[in-house]
Amino acid sequence: MKYDFTTVYDRRGMDALAVDALGQPGGFAPGKPKDGFSVIPMWVADMNFACDFITRHFPGVQVAKPAGTYMLFLDCTDWCAARDKTPEDVLHAGWDVGVAWQDGRMFHHPCTIRMNLALIRALVEEAFNRLSAYVFV
Repeated sequence: MKYDFTTVYDRRGMDALAVDALGQPGGFAPGKPKDGFSVIPMWVADMNFACDFITRHFPGVQVAKPAGTYMLFLDCTDWCAARDKTPEDVLHAGWDVGVAWQDGRMFHHPCTIRMNLALIRALVEEAFNRLSAYVFV
């Protein structure tokens, strides 16, 4: 199967569990996924987009593609050091522009931000555009 990682898709009705489960009892999508369906291609595309965007647009921020999760850890050590910023500064700057993310220190990473990419692609792109314009400048 060939995947198109450049097109934004409407995920409603496509067995995207994070989308189709909205409003369902217990948060579960109705019925079983279609034959041959896999949730992996959708979030792999978002993960590729996110990691590539970070590498190209956020100098001093390190990220590695995770295996089997839609969570990213952005290591901001070099970025913060170059700008005399703290992880709290970065965290609050993101929240101030509507990017909901978490302090990564509770996950044993001293200068990281934990980012959840379990969103539709358009929202992932909007978040990264805001980070590029207002936070990692």
